Amino acid sequence: MPSKRNFGLDLARAIAITMVFLSHGVSALESLGVGVDLFFVLSGFLIGRIYLRSQVDAHDAPGTFTLWGFWSARWFRTLPPYLAALALFALAEPHFRNNPIHPYYLFFAQNYLGMTGFGPSWSLCVEEHFYLALPLIGYLALRFVGRKRLVWLLPLLALVPQVLRTAAVLGGGLPANWYWRTHLHCEGLILGVWLAYVFV
Repeated sequence: MPSKRNFGLDLARAIAITMVFLSHGVSALESLGVGVDLFFVLSGFLIGRIYLRSQVDAHDAPGTFTLWGFWSARWFRTLPPYLAALALFALAEPHFRNNPIHPYYLFFAQNYLGMTGFGPSWSLCVEEHFYLALPLIGYLALRFVGRKRLVWLLPLLALVPQVLRTAAVLGGGLPANWYWRTHLHCEGLILGVWLAYVFV
């Protein structure tokens, strides 16, 4: 039986993982932190491909795509390991008082309300916010713009975080934790969806 895995995507993931580990472990290689952005592009591509294919299927058989079906499929993959990690952090907190986690972590709100512990969770927050927004924005785009125009609309949407960052700088400066905030750092995910559109 042929494997469903894609060697190119697996290789890109391995490169991104290596870049992130090296950027955190070797101060001279901090610039390799762009591996996180590569992860976002890959994630946007994979989730965009799932979403766009489900839209094609729904066009052939109306009623097959549901928001709950899309969201629950994503959450059942990401929530169990995330909640397990939160539980481990909560158990370890009495021994490491400088890494507290708060109830709002359960709702992926730490990117906006304060990241006090479990720092790597910021990137999952960005992805979870994107999972929520993609089918809603996709619905509006398909309804008012049309499928064929997505080829130029998606790259334009990828400029929105840059525009927001520029506006923040001109208005007094970016917040210290701007990198974690989804609306200021989701262009990689959008570009990944655009790549998925081109392939699908």
